[in-house]
Amino acid sequence: SELPTYEGCEAKDGSYICPLLPQGYRDVINLPPNSTTTVRIPFVNPFITGPFVYHCHILNHEDKGMMNNLKVVNTKGYGGEEVVPQKAQIQLR
Repeated sequence: SELPTYEGCEAKDGSYICPLLPQGYRDVINLPPNSTTTVRIPFVNPFITGPFVYHCHILNHEDKGMMNNLKVVNTKGYGGEEVVPQKAQIQLR
């Protein structure tokens, strides 16, 4: 299934770790200032291909690049329409 997994988040000084629950799918991660997280989505179904979007729920962040497209393709030849993602450029304070 194509459900995201989260590796957690930590402040740059190591002082905060997000309490991620083991229940699996979540669509919101609250991040403190100057923290990071890694989201991995295992697209394993060869017929779920094409354009997808990810975004921050804070509109100002979306406007600064934290909203983007990605294209899922199957290397065996199935695939969606061509999507050219733009690189996010943002500095949060």
